[in-house]
Parts: sequence; structure tokens; C-alpha cells
Amino acid sequence: MVPYFSLPTPELQSEWNEALESWIKKDLKANGFKLIQATKREHPFHSEILRERIDELASVLSDDFKKELTHEEGIEDERQCYRECYDQFAQHVAPNNGVTAAELRDNTIDWQTEQVVQKNRRAWAAAFNKYRNFLRDPNWWAGTYLDRIINPTDAAPLPDGPPPKPVFMKPNHDVVLCLRGNGAVDFWIRCLGC
Repeated sequence: MVPYFSLPTPELQSEWNEALESWIKKDLKANGFKLIQATKREHPFHSEILRERIDELASVLSDDFKKELTHEEGIEDERQCYRECYDQFAQHVAPNNGVTAAELRDNTIDWQTEQVVQKNRRAWAAAFNKYRNFLRDPNWWAGTYLDRIINPTDAAPLPDGPPPKPVFMKPNHDVVLCLRGNGAVDFWIRCLGC
């Protein structure tokens, strides 16, 4: 008698793919990779033109967005500004429950800076989602503020194509991994002189 092997059902194959993808994501995170969604400005496949247009859209949509806070230098400048403001009012801050004024100042400044940076990132993500809405039906948005910001008449057009998929990256590395959804992984690496 010959053993009979049948192919898995679509439901079982789907469950296997989900389990495999979950295992791959867990393994990547354990090895220091960070998931970067398309709604994040630091996604490696966003073109500079797209980043500039989304920056402009974010500044129109939200008062919380500051383009300067998209780079480390701007974040450090914001932290320094808080330091200077806090130092002007330092005479009103007394030690509280064994915490020195300097420790309290540093914790407060770090917290305030982190809050401003988080608001900035949320504003950029909201603007990117608005851009996604534009891509779903550009004719609906034709002639509106969104169309004028995304496709200005006097500037280069955006590259065609849908927004990129989420990727995994290690900080300060040139390796990018993208899961395709069927257990396969796309792998990119930046080469010098390519």
C-alpha cells in the first residue's frame, strides 16, 4: 500500500503562514530589528520628494508638527530650549521628596521633549494616512488643498506606486527585511558604489 499525502487545505495553509510570520517577527525583534511602518518618516523607501510633501501636509493639518523635530539636531535644539526656559525659573523649583532640582529638571525636560516628539510623529502619521486616502481616489480629491500639496503644479511629480510595506531594520545598519505574507522575506542591503 502506498501512503497518501494530501496538500493542506487553504485554511490550514493560512494558519501555517500566520504562525510562520509570527515566529519570524518575534525572531527579528529578538535579534535587534525594529519594525518601521510606512507611516513613519524614517521608512527607508520613502523618497525625499514624498517626505517633503508629507511634511508640508502635516504642517497644514496639525499645529503640533514642526519640521525641525524630524532630525536629531532639531530634537536636541528643542531640549536645549526647554533647558534654558527651565533654568530661568529654576529659583522656584525646590527639592521635592529627596529629588534634587537638577534631577527634577532633567526628568521634566526629557519628558517634555519626548511629548513634543511624539506629537510630531503622530501628526506626520496622520498626514501620511491622508495621503493614502488621496491615493485611493485621486479624482475625488482633485482641486482640493490635498491635491495642491501632493501634486503642486510647479514641482516634480511623485513617483508612482502604492505606499511601501512595513520593513524591519537594525538601527544604523544598511540591512532591510520585508515580510511578504506567505512566509517569504525580501532582503535588501545598501552597497557603496552600486
